Amino acid sequence: MSEQKWKWLFNCLMVLGIAMVAAGVPIFLFTDLASTGGVAAIRWVALLIGGGLFVLIPSKIFVTLILMQGDKR
Repeated sequence: MSEQKWKWLFNCLMVLGIAMVAAGVPIFLFTDLASTGGVAAIRWVALLIGGGLFVLIPSKIFVTLILMQGDKR
């Protein structure tokens, strides 16, 4: 894969991670899932937020490394 395709892929993963976190936090804060949904509902929201962070953080690091290599050229 070319460098441009890697950048595009990891930028898309970053946007996906941000969207998952941005969806999970308001679901937890502005709904009554904690009181009515029980442990299962909290687990799903935590998985949504955790999955978003799991996708977001490595992609940010990888894009940063690619951009740093581009400055050396």
